[in-house]
Amino acid sequence: MSFFGILVYAMTILNGNTPLMQMRFALTLLMMTTLAFPAEPDLKKMAARFERADIKADVTKLSPNDRKALAKLAIAAQIFDELYMKQLWSGNPALYAKLKQDRSPLGQARLQYFWINKGPWSDLDEHKAFLPGVPERKPLGANFYPEDMTREEFEKWPAKDIGFFSVIRRNPGKQLTAVPYSQAYAVDLNKASGLLREAAALTENASLTRAFGVNVPLLVAATYGGGVALAAFAGVLAAPVILVTPQMGAALAAFNRHFWPCYSANCGSGTRSVTMED
Repeated sequence: MSFFGILVYAMTILNGNTPLMQMRFALTLLMMTTLAFPAEPDLKKMAARFERADIKADVTKLSPNDRKALAKLAIAAQIFDELYMKQLWSGNPALYAKLKQDRSPLGQARLQYFWINKGPWSDLDEHKAFLPGVPERKPLGANFYPEDMTREEFEKWPAKDIGFFSVIRRNPGKQLTAVPYSQAYAVDLNKASGLLREAAALTENASLTRAFGVNVPLLVAATYGGGVALAAFAGVLAAPVILVTPQMGAALAAFNRHFWPCYSANCGSGTRSVTMED
């Protein structure tokens, strides 16, 4: 239950008491709830456990068209970063938007640590919540499975061997059903694929053009391309642009987070990937 839910419940109980008593109780409860989560100095110490690496590159060697292509790839990487947050927890997009609006020192510290973990749970602290109003622990099934699904239910599901590129949802009859990535994330994938097509048309790097030519159509295909898409995308590694640009490295990291999601009923048990800042 959220703090506000607890507060409403408590106020209902105290309905027969004076307004002053109700206010005192509410303030006490608010203080107890706030103290239960890390303060700004604590969050900074927690974030300091992650080593920051400043990667620099000389992009002057790139042609003007390759620089334009690089900008497209950077935007595509941001789409996949946010898509990864959606995969981690259904409440992440709204919470991320709310955190970005908080300009207080505590709000900025929370935003930084949220971005590192790609969610409100600290991966180095047994996946415990460091923000109020969220589940106490990272959901075991992330957002790949219904939150009310049990391991036993999944194991008994006849269609459980569905591969790596679908999410599990409930149909109107409350039964488990598989939804391909191409459908579940159609809006994001179409945006990203459009940017990758534009990058492929701009770049003068032949290996990059070939890799995107094979890979991009598979992103939005009904089957999502599976391992074929991964194998094709590996061809990008031959592109010199990757060797000189940190932005492309960020793009690859974002793709990896999306292409290799956690795939088990206890996928919240470990750190899923290395996180990178934009």
